[in-house]
Amino acid sequence: MWYLILVCLCSICCMPLFAQSLAITNVNLVDIENDSVLHDHYLLIEADEITNIGPMSGFPALSDLKTIDGEGGYLLPGLADMHVHLEYFDNTEILWLFLANGVTLVRQMEGNAKILEWRAGISRGQIPGPEIVSAGPIIDGDPPADPAYMVPRTALEAQQMVRQQHAAGYDFIKIYHGLGPDVFSAITATAAELDMSIAGHVPYRVGLESILQQQAMQSIEHLDGYDDEIQPLDSPYLPGWHWRKLAMSVPIDSARLSAVATLTRNSGIWHAPTLTVKDMTWLIPEVQQQRVADSNLEYLPADVKDAWLPQHWDVFRRQLVAGFGEEEYGLLREGFRNSIAVTRALHLAGVPLLAGTDSPNPYLVPGFSLHDELQHLVNAGLTPAAALATSTVNVARYLGRENSLGKLAPGYEADALLLADNPLTAIEHLAQIEAVMVDGRWILKAEIEENLNRLRGQ
Repeated sequence: MWYLILVCLCSICCMPLFAQSLAITNVNLVDIENDSVLHDHYLLIEADEITNIGPMSGFPALSDLKTIDGEGGYLLPGLADMHVHLEYFDNTEILWLFLANGVTLVRQMEGNAKILEWRAGISRGQIPGPEIVSAGPIIDGDPPADPAYMVPRTALEAQQMVRQQHAAGYDFIKIYHGLGPDVFSAITATAAELDMSIAGHVPYRVGLESILQQQAMQSIEHLDGYDDEIQPLDSPYLPGWHWRKLAMSVPIDSARLSAVATLTRNSGIWHAPTLTVKDMTWLIPEVQQQRVADSNLEYLPADVKDAWLPQHWDVFRRQLVAGFGEEEYGLLREGFRNSIAVTRALHLAGVPLLAGTDSPNPYLVPGFSLHDELQHLVNAGLTPAAALATSTVNVARYLGRENSLGKLAPGYEADALLLADNPLTAIEHLAQIEAVMVDGRWILKAEIEENLNRLRGQ
């Protein structure tokens, strides 16, 4: 039935990237924050802002207003993927994968000049894509995990790097494992002075407990640092390094897990568990073969998929996995289940969570992987509304944009997606996307599929 709308909206689909004036009628508005639905409503949009909502009984009779009949669908705010890596792509066409899945904002975790250009082009309406909130180049210790990372060797160099990223226009600072305490302190102090947030990994020499006590970061990614804090004190994996700690495949002491969850809540630090990438990391061979057959992989460039092949892994990982057998792969899956358990404990303690995927890590297709992440969060014990909040209202709070982002209300950004069924009753209904609105522009399923088909043929 949705394709019947296409004829009467031909002029809208051919519009510039930003719409001017639009009404969406006969829709059910999903109120994620209150876990409820406003049935049989309309929504008015002017340019890229929602100007009014109300019941259809009060719909204004405006003859010059372009109108879209939502036909009883469910409209909810646009989604955000709060941990992505666009730097692996060369063509902005890949951004259609996000729009096709209702993702209207992404948090880019490793920026460069290209990303800043994409961000500006999207903001100006020249490039179809989600809004980009971007870190600068990753800051790591010596030696860095990647030669491309910035490496400050003194506190002064650290201060200069933060100021350089601020001057370049990046939104926040991304840090990595190798930073020492002195350099880390210089980064946090300078970032605070410039009102830049810090997100990323927990530096080994600083430690999770210290960061939580200092309230030194705004968000921690990947459940990083929790492996040591959740084990019983007589665990054979404390202290020191072991591959099982990388996968969270360690014994869990429920009392210690509860204590660190409470400490995390009290710190006010957010967390992006990125369960999807944990699910896909070091897959057992049988599951890996299933993922290779995923039809959504057809949308990705060959060079991105080639980078996932074991022969392109770093030497350390190739050597490690070469010795794995059934027992080790079983322990990896246990580690994923432990990650689910830690996420559940953080949620129950009241730690604010963000949905992030870490795509395009192996078998994580941009846009589609966010739906997987939200399903994992539901599996971790969040209600569908709470899971959706990690991608909408929580994102608005995290970014300090509670009055303009993450809701369908007057004065808020005109980003939304239309579903055939209610996502509050089942998170799986997110797959039933009928249309997407980004910056006030309404994109029908037919246009979405046209762009996906073009990506498939690249």
